Amino acid sequence: MAPSPLRLICLPFCGASAQVYLRWQRHLPAWLQLHPLELPGRGERAQEPAQTDIAGLARQLARELEPALRHGDYAVFGHGLGALLACELLHVLRARGLPMPRCLFVSGAAAPTPREECGASLFHLGHDPAPVTGISGPMALPLLRADYLLCVGHRPRPRTPLACPIHVLSGADDRITRAQLRAWGDETSATLELRQFEGGHFYFHALEAEVLGYLLDVLAARVERRRSGAGRALSW
Repeated sequence: MAPSPLRLICLPFCGASAQVYLRWQRHLPAWLQLHPLELPGRGERAQEPAQTDIAGLARQLARELEPALRHGDYAVFGHGLGALLACELLHVLRARGLPMPRCLFVSGAAAPTPREECGASLFHLGHDPAPVTGISGPMALPLLRADYLLCVGHRPRPRTPLACPIHVLSGADDRITRAQLRAWGDETSATLELRQFEGGHFYFHALEAEVLGYLLDVLAARVERRRSGAGRALSW
């Protein structure tokens, strides 16, 4: 019997819905299953109230994911706010006795700290969030406001580091410092790897093939697949 696909859970950035990751699906090999995670207040969950407490949101998502993750193999990717939420989510999953992922990819985000400065990252979107978030119309600004509160209200406490490798992705022209990126090492008792790409905060839109290639190389190694096989099985 063939092994079950590795699930790649993707968490969106400020103001975004799960659909920002949907275009990745057609480029992934059969052994990797994309799972873009929709958050309340957007996309298919637009009728639900948007959360403004990151710990509460992480607990809600953990309850929803638990049946799938209890016996399934997975990895997690989050960009911006999604990276902070991913880290919080893994702490909740661990507390619920669930297995840790093969690895955590954090992108475009400084390591968790009290985040008064976090609101500045929202303005990478400019005045019109629709081109990068996929969300427009009257719901866009309230959603950005809710996500802003998620971010600035995050006050992580000292806790045991996660027992999974963390891969930190960033754009060379982003405003996040290397020291802020390296601080993700405090969140793991395993390995930390930094990978920089050309571009700014949303580097992965312009460099989709390069970024996905990197993710696949890492994940293929984690599931002991040869790079010459599944590692770079992109179809462009």
